[in-house]
Amino acid sequence: MCVWRIAMMAAASLLVLEAGAQQGLEPVLPEEPNFGKYAAGIQGFTGFNRQQIAYWELKPAMRTRVSGYKGTLVRLANGDFLAHNGVNAFYRSTDEGRTWEKFEAQWPNHEWTQGQLKETRMVCLRDGTLLITSCWAENVYRSTDGGRTWQQHQRPAVQSAQHGTHSLPMYARDVIEQPDGSILAFNSDGAFYIRFDSELPPCKSWRVVSRDGGVTWDEHEEISTWEAPHNPFWEGSVLALSDTHLLATTRVHGDFAFGISGEMPPRGILTPAGDEVNNRMVLFESEDAGLHWDEPRVILDYSEVHGHLLKLTDGRILCTYANYHLPFGAAAVLSEDNARTWDNDHPIQLGEAPTCYAGYPTSLQVADGSIVTTWAGGGFNIVRWELPPPGEG
Repeated sequence: MCVWRIAMMAAASLLVLEAGAQQGLEPVLPEEPNFGKYAAGIQGFTGFNRQQIAYWELKPAMRTRVSGYKGTLVRLANGDFLAHNGVNAFYRSTDEGRTWEKFEAQWPNHEWTQGQLKETRMVCLRDGTLLITSCWAENVYRSTDGGRTWQQHQRPAVQSAQHGTHSLPMYARDVIEQPDGSILAFNSDGAFYIRFDSELPPCKSWRVVSRDGGVTWDEHEEISTWEAPHNPFWEGSVLALSDTHLLATTRVHGDFAFGISGEMPPRGILTPAGDEVNNRMVLFESEDAGLHWDEPRVILDYSEVHGHLLKLTDGRILCTYANYHLPFGAAAVLSEDNARTWDNDHPIQLGEAPTCYAGYPTSLQVADGSIVTTWAGGGFNIVRWELPPPGEG
């Protein structure tokens, strides 16, 4: 019996806890909320210890908001920044994110203008070629003229069809360029919402390779991730620390996170399909360029999702993410030991949103050490901000 299922059997004895109660804490409210009346089960107070206060220190930032939603950001070969608003427009900055101007581009189809290509990432290869990828689609968009014109190509829809209607093949949003010019992408086929009594087989995952700058993706091989049926690359972010050492963070449901950490999700284990309050980010590593991945570990709290990883020039790793608890919006935490531990006691709130429907950040570092982060929430947001010094949280 796999480790995940053993953990789930152990969790059954804990389900007498009231929905939303947090282990080791006295109730804060006379009655626990009725999560069923909130969209995705999100009522604003999940995912953190309410027996705390926070000390805020306000810092200056430069902020831009335009129409759009789940966009992305890249640095071009000439140093300019190019952002896509996730719907129908590009914006270009020639001063490292201080000011932005709308940028016209030609698309090969209507997929983007209709907002159907979501949760994307844009990457600039060493030769200046731009690629846009999505976790929900096999299509890859490629530009060789700085984003003015785009061509559509396709990665394989590698999947095992073993999970039936529970399954959807997913690509991690990031692709990794290797020293020989090959490009690695990671695909998985697993379940999203799993019944406690379901008997689903373990997920399957693949490494997909392009050797011609993203035009064709004919090479793929099955890789080793984990034994659980959960999808390992659901909205995943992949960061290369070296040619072979990769970090990946992905969004999982509360049953899987409980099996790793032993921390009860806000609503317990048996939440309805579609409830996102029990979602959490886990991180796992590979030392052989993604062929084998180690056991995952949690890096954020429940209701904190959409993590994006960035290696900083001072050696720290930045994780920007979204809050599905108050304050809704984009936040960040730092690691000073190559992602082994995170300073979760000092989160940085980058911006607020009026509802829980926010997130999907992308961050870049500029020459003076500042960070430019794009994220969705009440529009498409771009914020330029300064990091705290190492050791100061």
